Amino acid sequence: MLGQIRSQLEYRPIMDLLNDLSNQMDIVQATSTAFEVIGDRYLLISAVPT
Repeated sequence: MLGQIRSQLEYRPIMDLLNDLSNQMDIVQATSTAFEVIGDRYLLISAVPT
């Protein structure tokens, strides 16, 4: 999903990005947050006591 967003940003005309930058960054942030939540829930790594 992040790769798809990256490709859309990379190949989109720069003026289109600048005109819609706030919305585009919201999409990136929401996707990143979703991956963090999923990772925390299903890929939780326990700390090893020292």
